[in-house]
Amino acid sequence: EKLLALAASSNEHEAAVAMQRVRELYARHHLETAQRAPDFVACTVTLGKQRFEAHETRIVSLLTEHFFVRALFLDSYDPEAMRVVKAFEIIGTREHVALAEYVFHFLRHTLDALWRRHRTAAGADGRARRDFLIGVVDGFVAKLRAQAPSAPQETALVLAASKRVDAFYRKRHPRVATRAQGAGLSDADAYQSGRAEGGRITLHRGVQADAEQRGRLLGGPPPRR
Repeated sequence: EKLLALAASSNEHEAAVAMQRVRELYARHHLETAQRAPDFVACTVTLGKQRFEAHETRIVSLLTEHFFVRALFLDSYDPEAMRVVKAFEIIGTREHVALAEYVFHFLRHTLDALWRRHRTAAGADGRARRDFLIGVVDGFVAKLRAQAPSAPQETALVLAASKRVDAFYRKRHPRVATRAQGAGLSDADAYQSGRAEGGRITLHRGVQADAEQRGRLLGGPPPRR
């Protein structure tokens, strides 16, 4: 908690060091949890929409690469709107699923704020929004990759723990196929501007997800189909 608070520091170096330390601690904790027969759970997150935007699917991919979870896109029935909406399921230990859900909502809020600022400052029109937001996510991913633990022992621990998550994921969804999703760009300048902004994002506790957007946390075996 103290390191996450430091990650919000206006001092860029101090914030980067704090976030790197947070990632190292999560890596170690993840392994320790796996060795204790971890409490795996699944959390369904929906935004009440009938499709995810390109930058939102990229954020979900970011979660699976850097926050020790697996994710699956699916359909979910919204009883209030009486329609089927798009959702995704986050799978992992209880602690990591909670963190991943927080990061998803944090980044969505942050990206919206960055786009509004860029649109005003650059006089950009709506057609640049998609490429700008994709660039922001890609820039943040590049920053996380640069900060990832590089010591052989750390890397081995993360890989060993990830096998436990993969096993739970395959047990819950044994017939799922993986599909690559591409996203062509039409505005290279907007993308590069967004990528630069993404490299400056610092993950912190300053934004909370709206209560109605919180996911449904589930444990135990997968539902019958």
